[in-house]
Amino acid sequence: MRPICLLPLTAILLLAGCPDEGAVDGPEDTAAVQDVADTSTAEDVEVDAGPPDTGPVDTGPPTHTAKRVDELTYGPPTTWAKPLEAYIKAVNKNKGNWNFKRAVHDLAVYQGRLYMGYGDATANVASAYPIAARYFDKPTSTKLVDEFVTAEEEIHRYRRIGDELWIAGVDATEDNWLGNVYFRTPDKPWVKKRTVQNGVHVHDIALWNGAHYAVGSGAEKEKWMEGSVWGHLWKSTDKGDTWEIVSKHWNAEDGDARWTEMLSVKDKLYVFGYWWKASDNNSAPTPQNATYTGTGYPPTADNLPGSHPLKAARILATWSTGPDSGVVMGVNYLQKTPGYAAWRVAGDDVQQIEKLKDQTVIDVHHHLPSGEILLMTRNGTGGTGSGGNTVWTIRIWRTVDFVAFDKLVEFPSGEMPMSMAWWKGHIYLGASEGQIWRTAAYWK
Repeated sequence: MRPICLLPLTAILLLAGCPDEGAVDGPEDTAAVQDVADTSTAEDVEVDAGPPDTGPVDTGPPTHTAKRVDELTYGPPTTWAKPLEAYIKAVNKNKGNWNFKRAVHDLAVYQGRLYMGYGDATANVASAYPIAARYFDKPTSTKLVDEFVTAEEEIHRYRRIGDELWIAGVDATEDNWLGNVYFRTPDKPWVKKRTVQNGVHVHDIALWNGAHYAVGSGAEKEKWMEGSVWGHLWKSTDKGDTWEIVSKHWNAEDGDARWTEMLSVKDKLYVFGYWWKASDNNSAPTPQNATYTGTGYPPTADNLPGSHPLKAARILATWSTGPDSGVVMGVNYLQKTPGYAAWRVAGDDVQQIEKLKDQTVIDVHHHLPSGEILLMTRNGTGGTGSGGNTVWTIRIWRTVDFVAFDKLVEFPSGEMPMSMAWWKGHIYLGASEGQIWRTAAYWK
C-alpha cells in the first residue's frame, strides 16, 4: 500500500537507529522451516535484566507479586531485553539492507508467560530467520523460550480467546492459496490448522456467537493471477478443521481488497478493511467496514450505514475489553484534517474517546483478573514521517470505565514503542528497533 498523508501505525519505525531506505516487496519464501533455536545466540537471550523488582528500599514483597495495576506506581522505562538481535542480524545479512520490520509487534500475557510477536510479512524474512511463538517465563530472567515454529513470515499479534491463545497466519511460507491459524490451550501444545481456503493473508481471528471467524484477503489461484483480489470473512464451527466463506468484498479497480480487523461485541461482529487503486499514485485506501449479524439469506457482512461514526474510518487496530466492548483505532476521514482517532465500542454505542482525542493510541492491554485497561499513547494525531529527529511524548493511562483516566507513566522517546503489556508487576513495552523496555515499579 502506498503511503498517504498518514502512515499506518505498524509502519511507524526507523525513528532512531538503522538507516532509512525505501520499502521493498520481497519474493515469496518457500524454504523449509528450521528450528529457531539453531539460529539463536547467547546475546539474543542473555541481556541486561533492567531495574530490580523492588524499590530503592525494602518496603514489602517483590513487586511481581502485585495483583492489580493500581497497587503500584511506575517510573520511566529502561531496557530490559534485546530479544531480536539474532533475528535482525540474520535478516540484514540475508537481505543486504535494513528494509524490514525490526519491531516487537505484540506482547501478550498467557498462562503467566509473556509472549512476543515479530517478523515481516512484506519483506518475507522467514527463510533467513524462522518465526516462532516465543515467550519469557519469569520477570527475573530474560531467557527466551521458543515454543513453536510457525510457517509464517510474521506473528503480527496474538488473540486471547477464552482460555486459549490464537495466531492468525498473516502470510504463510507455504502455498499461497491456503491460509493458517494456530492455537494452544492451557494443557496442550500449539495446533496448526492449514485449512483457510483462499487465505493468502489471514489477518485476524475472533470468537462470536459460538463460532470462530477469520478475516483476510485472497482468491482462487486463477483469479489471483488475473489480479482479482477479494477481502474475505471466514467462519468455522469445528475449531478450524474447516472454514466456509460467508462474505467477500471485491476491488473493482486494480489493487488490493482486504478485511484486516474484527471486534466481537454483543449481537454483532464488526469487520474492518479497505480497498485501494494501485495504478493511482495519489489514491488513499477506501474504508470497507461492515457488521456481520448472521441474519439474512444467505447471511453476509453488511456495510456500515453512512451515519455510523466508523463508516469513513480506516481502522488499523482493535482490542477487546470485555465480551461486549472494545477499542478501535484508525484514521478518521470525517475530521476536518484526517488524523488518527480512537473509539470506545460498547454494544451498539460507539463514541470517540474524548480524553485522548489529541493523542494517538498505540496499544491497549486488558488486565483480565481486575478488569483494568491500559492505553499507551503518543502525542499528536498526524503522521510521524520517517525522520530521526522527533522526540515523542509517550503516556500510559489506566481506566476501568473510560470516564476517569489515571496517567501512570509519561516519558520522552526518540524511538516508538509499538506494544505493551502489564506482566507480574511491571509494564513492558516492545520497541520499534527490537528491544523490550520495562518500567521501574514500586509499591504505593
